[in-house]
Amino acid sequence: RPFSILGLVIAVTIIVTLVLSRVGIDTSTIEYAQGARGNQGVIWSIGGFFGYLGVASVATTFPFALALGSTRRNFALGTLASHVLLAGYTSVVTVVLLLIEKATGQWFVNAYVLDSIFLGSGNVKTAAVVMFLATLTIFSLGGVFAASWVRFGSRGPLLLAGGAVLVIVLFLLGVAPKLGDIFAGFQDWWLAVIAGVLIALSVLGEYLLLRKASVR
Repeated sequence: RPFSILGLVIAVTIIVTLVLSRVGIDTSTIEYAQGARGNQGVIWSIGGFFGYLGVASVATTFPFALALGSTRRNFALGTLASHVLLAGYTSVVTVVLLLIEKATGQWFVNAYVLDSIFLGSGNVKTAAVVMFLATLTIFSLGGVFAASWVRFGSRGPLLLAGGAVLVIVLFLLGVAPKLGDIFAGFQDWWLAVIAGVLIALSVLGEYLLLRKASVR
């Protein structure tokens, strides 16, 4: 499935690039390459589907797992393990497709898909790490929102989202006077730290919510 999603993004980008070429835009220039590397297609494409998978991995399997005798703790750990494996697989697929993209001159038509600034502008190691952390974060967030639904019903995701927004707003208000300095000194590894924190909090929240959740 990750291969299909990335493949679809590649196909759409190639079509768009060919259309641009037909209307007279020179896609072989350095200026075009700099703009094309801002393609966010891959980032947006993984959000919806992998978020859905994260939700489904908890909401649809929790009752079945408990019926088979799994403990809630083992279920949470097993769900995390499956998310890690799928994120790793997605990362490998991304690297393979990126190497093909670079070897073929951006799919023979200067279509920049995985050679994007959001994935390290062609750096294979950066692309692998970014895709792994991004997909694992999305899986984990989907899992904790699903756990809130299992625990509290339709109110769960609303309460969780509301609480998250409140924390973010309070945090931004607290650091508002220093936002300029923060942006000026921004480092890429900060994103990795933020992803790690979100993953850890999501997995912990999922387990705590499922501890007292009833099987529907």
